[in-house]
Amino acid sequence: GRYLLTCLVRDAAGHRHSSRGEWRLLEVTPSAVPAARPLTTIELPLADFAYPVSGSWPAGRHRVLVVNRGHQDHLVRIDRLRPGKNLASWLKEPDDAVERTMGGVSRLGVGRSVVLDLQLEAGSYVLYCLVTDPKTGRVHAELGMVRLITVGDHAS
Repeated sequence: GRYLLTCLVRDAAGHRHSSRGEWRLLEVTPSAVPAARPLTTIELPLADFAYPVSGSWPAGRHRVLVVNRGHQDHLVRIDRLRPGKNLASWLKEPDDAVERTMGGVSRLGVGRSVVLDLQLEAGSYVLYCLVTDPKTGRVHAELGMVRLITVGDHAS
């Protein structure tokens, strides 16, 4: 199919960047050879209101296979916590607890998957989803889709 990639941000005069040439037409054609699944080191399933994954990951470079196994769209953001901060401090004051956002995956449809490359140093990380639940109007993180991950040199 054909896809239009464009920037919808507006400049100071109110014009979208796309009107100034910040766009490209992309044509995707099917391949006769199925793409090989990339080798991954961690699988991160997304379920409805949970991340059912081990709470300990090893430090280092990872290719994380993110798979939406839920019945709704989901996403994942990954924040590295400041030393001495924990999930309770992140829930109370996220801006104060976060050292930096490591990355994540934007909204992922049901049954979809994507590979995320991450370089993880020893420490504590929070995974959370910012998609809004259509039934309750609440963000998935408020419904329990938050997970603390401890990364260490010898985590399993």
